[in-house]
Amino acid sequence: MCVYQYLRLVAWVWIITCIGAFLSGFLFTLVSAPQWLPLPWSDFCDFVESSDGDVYVSLGFYHRVLRYDADGNFVASYPEPPGKGDELAADLQGRIFLCYKRGRERVVVFSRAWQKLADYENNSNELVSWRLDGKGEPVSEQSWETATAVDRAAKPGDYIFHRKQREDSFTCIDGSRLVRTGNHLERISCDGRVIVTYSSPWILRPFTFPWPMITGWFLIAFIKYLDYRLERLSKQFAGKSLLRLMVLDAVASAVLLTMIGGVWFAGMGLLITLNNDYLPQGSIWKYVILLPTIIWFFGGPVVFVIAWKELQKRLAKYFQYSLPSESPLRAGA
Repeated sequence: MCVYQYLRLVAWVWIITCIGAFLSGFLFTLVSAPQWLPLPWSDFCDFVESSDGDVYVSLGFYHRVLRYDADGNFVASYPEPPGKGDELAADLQGRIFLCYKRGRERVVVFSRAWQKLADYENNSNELVSWRLDGKGEPVSEQSWETATAVDRAAKPGDYIFHRKQREDSFTCIDGSRLVRTGNHLERISCDGRVIVTYSSPWILRPFTFPWPMITGWFLIAFIKYLDYRLERLSKQFAGKSLLRLMVLDAVASAVLLTMIGGVWFAGMGLLITLNNDYLPQGSIWKYVILLPTIIWFFGGPVVFVIAWKELQKRLAKYFQYSLPSESPLRAGA
């Protein structure tokens, strides 16, 4: 089983690296990361283009805003104020707006170089939208039901924040569009060509949270499971038979975990999106949908455990029939 030991070592190196990358999020929140340091696009939240063509990308995991030039080259990494939320907007004057919550909702205005210019606070406890007044300064309005935020650099009179309507597309100054594609951005020309791609460096992409960094946590449980199965099967099998059955066990379990885990994550994402983005505030349906959300959250792992036990029963029968016919274990089956 030298092959298994080698793969096990590789898996543990990956696990330790993922844990280190995960802890870096807390570290860079407490101790600000250097501006010259690019980061994985973990919890990629929002994006805008400034009037000079630079692109700003907010990362909720690190509470940072990354800046790229028009050609997709990394320029700098800037810290965000402490709080919740990472929505971005821009105006024709070249200013960048960040909307977040720290107690009450706030909007901070930054220059292109991320120098703080102004700070505005929503003084009411109501849901509000943010609009640029006649002087181009953000003002909060209780126009939640009727407001629509623009998907381009704003001018005076435009709404700049209302839910998260620009999370998939932003119209650039030159008429091209920034489009979210997976965990990166593409600048698409008017005739549909991809001009530039914005993303984290390829060497950092494996350490993006939640995917694929989260695989490190699954691997811990998976290795422990394989160690347990190896100990049990090694008492009955040896050599090629043991290796073949271990591979079958690992592949079948991984496929089951991927299928049920994928359906569970997709269902949770759908229910959360429906609740946050499509059901109006104060609607009774927001409370009604809590029940299927709770059932789905706790029911998914239960279904997985039941399915895994059934898989183990079927594998056990297969393993018994795989024993040589003269084996006392086969004879007693």
